Amino acid sequence: MSRPVWVDRSSPAKARKTLEEFRQAIAGGSALMIYPEGTTTRGDVPLLPFKSTAFEAVLPPGQGSVHPILTYYSGDRAAGDVTVAWYDDTPFARHVWGILGNKRTRAKILVLPELRPAPDMTRKDLANEARNMMESAHQSILRQQQEAPSES
Repeated sequence: MSRPVWVDRSSPAKARKTLEEFRQAIAGGSALMIYPEGTTTRGDVPLLPFKSTAFEAVLPPGQGSVHPILTYYSGDRAAGDVTVAWYDDTPFARHVWGILGNKRTRAKILVLPELRPAPDMTRKDLANEARNMMESAHQSILRQQQEAPSES
């Protein structure tokens, strides 16, 4: 079962409260799924810098680990399929309606190696290590997509 933890970045006090909720969820055996870019993109551009607060939830070392995951969606753009990623000024309801009209949407999920924080790592170090690993894999996938004909 999912137990969402909503991120409120409006003040340092609220960020600390969110971090405590992350730690409680991890201590309770839950896995957290975070989107450290803080937004979505078209997917054909480099990853944005990561926001590092959530990475503090697995510090100090031994509190947990990070499992970087990349998700790619594709459909038949020639048939007018809408991408799943919501990244522009399209109203949300119109975007969802467009997705529902897709003939098909495929999701590809790439699970990268687990990251366990080193004893001297800060949350920013861990966020940068995860981002670098993910960006390297992302660029590799983009090159493969450019070299091979695809649906997306």
